[in-house]
Amino acid sequence: MTWVGADRRLDVLEDLFFEFDETGAFLDWNHSVPEVTRYTDAELAEMTPAAFFEGTDAGRVVEAVATVFEEGEAAVEARLVTADGERIPYEFRATRLSTGAGEPARFAGVGRDVSDRVRAERERLWALDRMGDGFFTLDEDWTVRETNGRGRGILAAAMGEDPRTATVEGRDLWEAVPEAVGTQFHEAYTRVMDEREAVTFRAHFEPMSAWFDVRAYPAEGGIAVYAHDITERERRREALENRARVLREIHDVVADRDRPFDEQVRALVALGRRELGVEYGAFSHVADGTRTVGTAVRADWADPDEEPALAGGVCRAVVERRGTVVAADRVDDGVTPAPLDRREDECYLGSPVFDRHGDVTATLCFVGELRRDTSFSGWEVTLVDLLGRWIGHGLERGRANERLERQNEQLERLVSMTSHDLRNPLNVLDGSVQLAAETGESKYFENSRRAIDRMTGLVEDVLTLARAGTDVSESRPVDIDELAEGCWRSVPTGQCRLVADSGLTVEGDRMRLRQLFENLFGNAVEHGSTSPDSRTRRDAVEHGSTVREASARDGQGVTVRIGALPDGGFYVEDDGSGIQSADRENVFDRGYSGTPTGTGLGLAIVREIADAHGWSVRATEGTEGGARFAFEEGTTLGVERDQRD
Repeated sequence: MTWVGADRRLDVLEDLFFEFDETGAFLDWNHSVPEVTRYTDAELAEMTPAAFFEGTDAGRVVEAVATVFEEGEAAVEARLVTADGERIPYEFRATRLSTGAGEPARFAGVGRDVSDRVRAERERLWALDRMGDGFFTLDEDWTVRETNGRGRGILAAAMGEDPRTATVEGRDLWEAVPEAVGTQFHEAYTRVMDEREAVTFRAHFEPMSAWFDVRAYPAEGGIAVYAHDITERERRREALENRARVLREIHDVVADRDRPFDEQVRALVALGRRELGVEYGAFSHVADGTRTVGTAVRADWADPDEEPALAGGVCRAVVERRGTVVAADRVDDGVTPAPLDRREDECYLGSPVFDRHGDVTATLCFVGELRRDTSFSGWEVTLVDLLGRWIGHGLERGRANERLERQNEQLERLVSMTSHDLRNPLNVLDGSVQLAAETGESKYFENSRRAIDRMTGLVEDVLTLARAGTDVSESRPVDIDELAEGCWRSVPTGQCRLVADSGLTVEGDRMRLRQLFENLFGNAVEHGSTSPDSRTRRDAVEHGSTVREASARDGQGVTVRIGALPDGGFYVEDDGSGIQSADRENVFDRGYSGTPTGTGLGLAIVREIADAHGWSVRATEGTEGGARFAFEEGTTLGVERDQRD
């Protein structure tokens, strides 16, 4: 039955209008009800309000109807389901109608289509959910009214609940998060609520270990809050500040020239142990396969008098790998045995310390008793690498200072010796020139020429020595035997003999190596012969290129041999009188000479040239009792053997 009013004015309404009795059965309705629901009047007469809804919406409508019966009015929002299955958002309001005494109760309801409002709200929430900020609103009684996804997650985390399952809307904020009462958040929200003024602030919420940028505004019936989680940004900022602080500490340590090097190392190791959060740190020297702990720093180690067993394994791995060893790294490539016996409750980090030739000369090792939750970070690995590099630079600086002191001492000896040696030939020259001017005899001119040759040779040796210590600028393959034979022909050797059968090619500076061989050959010819004429030969050799045309008057000549060393490198030896064992450590010193007429620079030049190539040179006894100079393989020697029959 269609509802008919006194003047049928309700039929012109687009809203739904209907009446129902205390059983819920429809009594009357306007024309919009069948038009919207797609049900006929006959079907509507057999239906109740709950029949138009499904699921939770149906339950809510039933509750609303019961509320109307008990309290006289109610309102509910639900999706009305039409006869053809369309679901339309509606807002329904119902109220009890006045009836006469004894008449049955009647109720009227109005339904309004809120599709546009729901759509707008959905779009608003969609936009809020895609905001980078968390958003939520609070009523005047501090009840959480609405949130977007991020806001719900922030509030749930603050409440200590799982954001995926927590319900935060409808809860009192301060009761749900009592830890926030009295914090900057509580004070700021209260200020906005009371004074109705917006506030912006940055704060750290300790229970969540999180930082937020917050903007709070007055809103209808409460306040609106936008909170942006800046925890990661703050952690990065704190990390950068900490790194800057650590680098400043390192700089202060290494820049303190008044602090002994050992104390600098101890401070750096202690700093590394503190920053890594481990109990043990050690700097160890490595030489000839032996590791010596130079500096160790411990804290709360189980046995403070002993080094953790793992530390030695870490350092062995660092040396073998020539690189950093971190946490669970193992050297196990099928060839190199794994040296680490790591327990699951330990952590470690080790880094090599290189010398100027690129060899591992020391290690920096850190070991912790407790396993870390995560591996060492990239910054922590970099920090240990930096500490190792700084310690390596300090070692090289110390070695350089020692070399400089030694060279200064040798330079003083050289200056003293050179000034003395130059004075004698200058005196000879001065006297000979006077006698030659007075007498005109040629022998005085010859004496003058020899004095000039003597001074020229001394100056040439000093200049050669000064150039020998510079780095090799041009390195290329050099045939040792071929070069040696050419050098032999340029040195006055008389009846001495050269045997060059090493079969080696090395990477080196050909001109420097020529100086090396010429000085070695000159030394062998000068010191190797014991004949009565050796002084004449020494005089000829000592004057170098300025007297190359003179024939050396020699007695029994020595044999000089160039050969290959079994473990790499080469040697130059003779069968002469040799070098006393007590003198072998000193023969390379500048100004050290075994003869009164020697400059003491020849073998110093040899060592400087070897050092410039990255080689080492030792003076030992030769195969037949003479002197042997062994050049052992270094980082740039690059020896290749010829394939000879």
